[in-house]
Amino acid sequence: GTANIYLGGLYNIDRLRVISGFTDPGRTVGILRVHIGPRPIVNYGIVPPKSPWIVEVRDNREQILDIPIPSHEAVEFVQVALAEHNTDWEVNEIEVYAKGFVKQATYISDVIDFERPMAWGDLRWSGVQESGAQVLIRTRSGLDDDADVFWRFTGRGSKAEVSRAGYSGLKLNERAGITHDLDHWTFWSAPYDFADSSGTPVVSASPRRYFQFKIDFLPREDAGGRVGFVELRASEPVATNLVGEVWPVEAKVGQQSSFTYALRPTIHPGDVGFDQLEIETSSIISAVEAVRIGDVPVAFTVEAEEPHRLAVSFPRLQEQDSGTLVEVDFAAQVLRYGAIFAAQVSDSDQPLEVPQGVNPGDATTKYEGNRVSVATAAQEQRLLQVRVEPTIFTPNGDGRNDEIGIFYHILEITGSAQVAVEVWDLSGRRVRRVYSGADGIGEYEREWDGRDEAGGLVPPGIYLYRVSVDADREKVEKTGVVYATY
Repeated sequence: GTANIYLGGLYNIDRLRVISGFTDPGRTVGILRVHIGPRPIVNYGIVPPKSPWIVEVRDNREQILDIPIPSHEAVEFVQVALAEHNTDWEVNEIEVYAKGFVKQATYISDVIDFERPMAWGDLRWSGVQESGAQVLIRTRSGLDDDADVFWRFTGRGSKAEVSRAGYSGLKLNERAGITHDLDHWTFWSAPYDFADSSGTPVVSASPRRYFQFKIDFLPREDAGGRVGFVELRASEPVATNLVGEVWPVEAKVGQQSSFTYALRPTIHPGDVGFDQLEIETSSIISAVEAVRIGDVPVAFTVEAEEPHRLAVSFPRLQEQDSGTLVEVDFAAQVLRYGAIFAAQVSDSDQPLEVPQGVNPGDATTKYEGNRVSVATAAQEQRLLQVRVEPTIFTPNGDGRNDEIGIFYHILEITGSAQVAVEVWDLSGRRVRRVYSGADGIGEYEREWDGRDEAGGLVPPGIYLYRVSVDADREKVEKTGVVYATY
């Protein structure tokens, strides 16, 4: 007889226990072989094992037989092959024991429906991440209750969208695949820093009605992790929508410059409105210079003025002020290319509620930036030009969009310069150093295959690429965003 056991995941098996003859000691199994493998080791239960046996037992007379398993790579399948006996025998139980942890495990929450759009606050969790292991917590938010789009073949060389239920009813050859709903759902965020378990701002877009989180467990040998709970703070938004941009979008590195943060709110009936704006940045903020509402200077109070953060209060904006432009002038030193000025607004009458984040975009035709990041000055940018193709890739090994090409053109240097091409996640952790070396004037291409330093595929999400050139007493960096999806 043969017992084929599918473990449902990769395990480092170190012991097997076979219990036989439990009701009758005379029916104990005397001869058996144990086979293990990373994939099914029999076809339809009748073909001999595809992997060599690793343990053979003969002349067993024990009812409870403990079998040590030699060290091996992680496997998913176990086969216990029982030889023919001259006497009757019975097997009561086969137990498989493994050490360590599964290679990878993922928990994806249900889509959480808040029944109305909400502003996201901090995400908190409890848990343990042992040294060498990774526990990756990600979030995404949506406008409807399904993050997937389902497609069927039309028979005319094209595809048509169908519902989830309609897709389930299709024949296999009619199904054209499932894609991410880019119009209504954000991508999975980059992993949050596990050390920030006491509270870290949710980066997924809001206000949104639907929210989802997932946790990837990536153990290493005998190091694992666990999560006890995940908790999200959320509040009703103070406005239906907030769009902001910063101007100018170009500055000299390390030199104090004047900036304007422009904010245009959409405030519908029922929205409470707001009277405070907060800006956080990696740049150094030195002063708030003026506040204007609808091009009219207004009185303001600086509630906080720290090196990387400012908070200012001003007359409240309510429903009748919907669409009115708010401008805050401030002075700051940009320290690096692509510095981001992230803003949020709040209602001072509700200090315990969650501030609402501002979405980057076209807040006004007065300024042409339509973004909240600042580049370095043009004379610095002439040294380095960068482009990435494609910006969305699927490193799943199907031969299509498996890699991204990071192209950079070095100009106006003497000799060669030290160049580094790196990929980072949004928590600030370097995922991969794609290239490091000395390059002269010219155009170069470096490829990233979606793998980390250990050679493992990165989880889907948003990643930052950075190309830095250190030459002629000057260091120039350019960054951008790419999306890994499966």
